[in-house]
Amino acid sequence: MGLRKDFLAHKNKTMESFNLVSTDISNINLNLVNLRTMLASVEDRISDFSGKIQKLNEALDKCGADIMLQRSNEAVVTSTINDINSSISEINESLKSHENTLDDFASSNAIVSQKAASNTNSLNKILPSSKSQSAKIRKMSSALKESQDNIKKVRNLISKKLRSIKRADAEFEAKLRSQRRRMAQLNGKIELNAGRKISVRRASRRTAKPIARKVITKKVTPRKTVTTIKTPKRTITKTVTSKKTVTKKVTPKRKEVYEVIKEKNPLI
Repeated sequence: MGLRKDFLAHKNKTMESFNLVSTDISNINLNLVNLRTMLASVEDRISDFSGKIQKLNEALDKCGADIMLQRSNEAVVTSTINDINSSISEINESLKSHENTLDDFASSNAIVSQKAASNTNSLNKILPSSKSQSAKIRKMSSALKESQDNIKKVRNLISKKLRSIKRADAEFEAKLRSQRRRMAQLNGKIELNAGRKISVRRASRRTAKPIARKVITKKVTPRKTVTTIKTPKRTITKTVTSKKTVTKKVTPKRKEVYEVIKEKNPLI
């Protein structure tokens, strides 16, 4: 009975430890599912950020193309101004050389000055547009920096969560190892206790033999089966054959014999 109690106690403890382990595993699975959902959301955000970054890159490329066009226009304007300046210098030289044709040259000079004024007006129109485009480029660069900072923050959060998951896994493995050690220790104790009890029982059997109060013997032959039951108060002998059954009861005071004959075709 003591060994059985120890076995039941060990069984209960093992069931409790396995229940605890199953709860820990279920909690870890839930945490992993939550982390997977969080990682999926983070990946979606990162994909959104990458799409925005691509759009910003495309806008930057467009702005760069516009700036290149503006620079080319400015180069054209500067070349025209240089041409005008060269023409003005030529006109001045012609004025010095030809004093008689001042009126004609004055009219041509007025035309050239009008052209120069129109060119200066066009330059003044081009400058604010270039300034607005430079401001847009600055805003886009600041937005790029903010998106890069957000991506760095998300990566840091993911690394921290992965570290916490690794720590939890290590703690769970340590718990499993400690529980296995405890189970091995309990099994060793139970085996030691079982060996001691079996040795004590064998020694008791060798020292004191129990007194048999009831002895049952059975003898089987091809023709009959004899069963004897001996007790301190009576002896019962039952003989069974193919034709009849005889029961004999012997007590210290009286003797009884019962005989039952088997018939092949009994009357109904």
